[in-house]
Amino acid sequence: MERPEVVTIGSLPHPSPAVNRVGFPLDHPYVEQCMLPWLGPTAVLLLRRLPALWQDGDPVRIPSEDLAGLFGVRWGQMGRTIDRLAQFGLARRPALERLHVFDRCAPLPERLLDRMPERARDAHHRLIGEHLDRLAGVAVDRVAPRPAAPSSELGR
Repeated sequence: MERPEVVTIGSLPHPSPAVNRVGFPLDHPYVEQCMLPWLGPTAVLLLRRLPALWQDGDPVRIPSEDLAGLFGVRWGQMGRTIDRLAQFGLARRPALERLHVFDRCAPLPERLLDRMPERARDAHHRLIGEHLDRLAGVAVDRVAPRPAAPSSELGR
């Protein structure tokens, strides 16, 4: 795969007004917990890391080898990861050296959820509910952590 010297990665508003209103930001836990089985680990890591990279300026310009190195891969895998983001509708790649990533993502459709591991489906339903409640201004109840066992019981 051809490697550009520098890759420019910028953010774009999602083309769907609904996703712009209620979609998940790229650094939301939904991206990791629900999209990982569908997208793969390198694509999820890249999505989750982009908001931090954009804090220094959007778009970010980064040497291609440095971009791959940030994720512990070679350029060939990073190039395939970038292609995957475009193929799965999370980005546009107008040129080899340029990527426009949507700043929000839609929840996974039911047709994909049916093929997901049960834990990912459970996380999808829980995180969608919490996200929509938060957007609606409803207090989100979290399960209280179980109290720690008294120190006298820890050794038993």
